[in-house]
Amino acid sequence: MAMFLFGSDAGSGMFVAPFPDATPKAQEVAMPRMVRKGDLPTRICAGCGRPFAWRRKWAKDWNQVRYCSDKCRAAKAPKAAPDQ
Repeated sequence: MAMFLFGSDAGSGMFVAPFPDATPKAQEVAMPRMVRKGDLPTRICAGCGRPFAWRRKWAKDWNQVRYCSDKCRAAKAPKAAPDQ
């Protein structure tokens, strides 16, 4: 492993490791846990009635998502025109 000069030790001429506490155990703890698709929140589509799971592109507006696809959103019942 290469040794580097860092911080206050750089002026003293001491060689120190870049990450002295980077043990394999510490790296395992720092890694994020993978999320299974079954653990994601689900909803029932207002168009087809089938369940669909959360997707990353819906992260900011998940509360407003009602349809599982563009096809279901396009096929939604049109609003009745007001009587004139």
